[in-house]
Amino acid sequence: MGREHTPSDGAAGRPGMCPPRRVARRKVAAQALPTVVMIPGTLCDARLFARQKRALRDLADVRVVDYDDLRPTRDW
Repeated sequence: MGREHTPSDGAAGRPGMCPPRRVARRKVAAQALPTVVMIPGTLCDARLFARQKRALRDLADVRVVDYDDLRPTRDW
């Protein structure tokens, strides 16, 4: 047999009802944002990622890989 939920404050007098949940909204700190890494390929580079980077700036720490500082493969 199932037990009936005992209402607590906020739902008193309404059997089976839970009180409304209160969720605190807070601003996420910059260091708590997820990191998105954009890796340039044949047709994509930092210039083409600029629009996506701007659109995501409030939602994630966006990084675009820069290959300019890498040595040529012949130096490996």
